[in-house]
Amino acid sequence: MTTEITARDKLLLYVVGMFAFIFFFVQFMLIPALSASDQAAADLAVAQQAQIAMQDTIALSGTNAAAKTESWAALQQANASYYGLLSSSDLDTLVSNLELGHNLAPLSLEISSINTQSLTGYAASDKAEDTAAPGEIDSSDPTLATADTNAVLMELAPPLTRVYASADYFKACTVTFRCTGSDSDFYTMLDDLAGQYPSVQLRSVQIDHAAYTDASGTTTGTATFTVQLSVILCDKESVAS
Repeated sequence: MTTEITARDKLLLYVVGMFAFIFFFVQFMLIPALSASDQAAADLAVAQQAQIAMQDTIALSGTNAAAKTESWAALQQANASYYGLLSSSDLDTLVSNLELGHNLAPLSLEISSINTQSLTGYAASDKAEDTAAPGEIDSSDPTLATADTNAVLMELAPPLTRVYASADYFKACTVTFRCTGSDSDFYTMLDDLAGQYPSVQLRSVQIDHAAYTDASGTTTGTATFTVQLSVILCDKESVAS
């Protein structure tokens, strides 16, 4: 027995088919397409932001290059004020000329070996406004870190890192000498030391006054000065432009 499909059944099948087509179209074509469009829009926004940042970097490249050149020139100028890695005879000549140039008579001279000092400790000593030596500062204190400064030094002066192995350090030696003379000449020497010798720092001074009488009965006063200096050294040949 054959059942005839009525017009109503045909209409019902047509409606169900249309709904099925619309469902599959929305589920498997329209929704994925909209998701892909949203992702593409988000990727485009990120790319545009990256492009803007790159354009800003390119626009500032000239300024950054000029700032680097200026900083390098400042480093070279500052370095010119400091001594190279002097020998003991060089330091002997330096101190002796300083004494004799101010009418002081040398008595003794002691020169230590060249030591590597902590730049962090040196900065801490300067901030504390005390007379402690750089080696006496606890450079392990994290509050004394100079990471930003060291990063700049390592960028601007990479030859320094080859000589000192790290931009956190510099080299120095201690010079202790005794001399005699007048107080006024000694104080003039200290003034000259402070104004003309930026890489020679006064560590300590001891003044001993005494009087003696010669054969004629004349009493003369004399002063003996014991001075300790810290000489900051920098290898200029390794910081060449």
